Amino acid sequence: MSRIIKYASFKDSTANDSDKSFTSLSIGAGNFDIQLLYLFVELTSTATAGNRLMTLEVQDADSSVIYEDHAGSYQAASNVYHYSFAPGIYRETVSTVAEAGVDGTIEVPFPAGLIIPKGYTLRVSDIEAVDAAADDMIVSGMVAVLSK
Repeated sequence: MSRIIKYASFKDSTANDSDKSFTSLSIGAGNFDIQLLYLFVELTSTATAGNRLMTLEVQDADSSVIYEDHAGSYQAASNVYHYSFAPGIYRETVSTVAEAGVDGTIEVPFPAGLIIPKGYTLRVSDIEAVDAAADDMIVSGMVAVLSK
C-alpha cells in the first residue's frame, strides 16, 4: 500500500487557454503516483456564443480517457464561473450566490482516492471547446504524492 510522502500544489493561469493538462512531473511531484485532493477552476468565457462544459479527465499513457466527470451545468458566453472539484461534495448545478464579479459557482464531486499513476495525465477543459484559444481559465489544485 502506498503512503503519502508529501503534498504538492499546482497552478496554471496562462491566458487564452481553456484546455489544461498536468502530469506528476509537471506538478512537481516527480516520478510518483499522485492522489487528487481538490481542484479550483475559474473560467472567464468570451462573448463567443456557445455553452461551455467544464470537464475533468484522467488519461492513460496512450491518451485514452479512463475517468471523466463534468460540471452539472453549462456556462454561457460572457460569464465568470468558479468550479470546485472535490471528493465528498454534492453535485451542484449553478449557484448564483457568489462573490462580486463572479456570475456562478458549481461544485463537482469526484471519487475519494482518485489516483493518477505516473505517466498519466490530468486534463481540465471546456469539453465543448467553444472558444478554447480565447476563454481564460485558471486551474489550481493540491495532490498527495504517493510512495512507490
